[in-house]
Amino acid sequence: MSTRRIGTVGVIWGIILFCLLCFGLTCSRSDKESVEDESKLADTTKSQVVQAYGKLPLSFTENRGQMAEPVRFYIRGPRGTVYYTPEEVVYDVVEKTAEPKRTKLPEERDEIVSSDTTFRRKGVVVRMRFLGANSSVVLEGIDELEGKVNIFRGKDPSQWKTGIRTFRGIIYRDLYPGVDLMYHGQDGRLTHRLTIEPEGEVRDVVFRYEGADQIEVDASGNLRIKTALGTITEPKPYLYQEKAGKKIKVEGGYRTLGRDAVGFSAKKYQGNLPLIISMGVDH
Repeated sequence: MSTRRIGTVGVIWGIILFCLLCFGLTCSRSDKESVEDESKLADTTKSQVVQAYGKLPLSFTENRGQMAEPVRFYIRGPRGTVYYTPEEVVYDVVEKTAEPKRTKLPEERDEIVSSDTTFRRKGVVVRMRFLGANSSVVLEGIDELEGKVNIFRGKDPSQWKTGIRTFRGIIYRDLYPGVDLMYHGQDGRLTHRLTIEPEGEVRDVVFRYEGADQIEVDASGNLRIKTALGTITEPKPYLYQEKAGKKIKVEGGYRTLGRDAVGFSAKKYQGNLPLIISMGVDH
């Protein structure tokens, strides 16, 4: 048993967090291939807008040229998009106050739709940057789904994109030495998890939130990210190790580092076992 220093930990739904954010495609996903379409957005309160990130679709779409670089994956929900790049997670939270008018061009096929984007839009972008991270991190999809995404933009078939893969999760491998970061769905929520191998150091990891008005840890240990559209709340992280098939809880939680950065604190854990820091879901 050894005691480790747990220092700064820093990759806003994106959170967010973060590439951060331009979400543009709403694609229906099923076992059949789907066609790009925009989600209908209802008026909502500020708190409902930001908390909608906890109910994002639990599939990650790869970028095959439909998004600008350096986006590698994204998920799009009714009130925003999360973009994932090697350097950051970008959360684009949107509140639309009027429905766009939808018009179908007469010379186009039925599944090709043009939308009138002359609507009022409120939005905030929060970028969660990985400070001091590995510049050659591997970002890849995990648990590929059967459903594919097709995007038919414009009238030139050469510009259409079909068979775009979707995944149940993504992982940043070796984000820091001995540290992986995974995003996945759990119980209908978007979650993320740090795995600190014995050779890794939690203190190496720093998440900086750019675009938020303020970040704080409340009395219950939850991370609260305050934005112009309301507050995004990340539940208190659950720290644990596994031994002989059993979870061993580790005391710890978020630790703010200045006005815009976040790390973790932990008391004692076994240095010869991986340390798991699970975020974004209640335990």
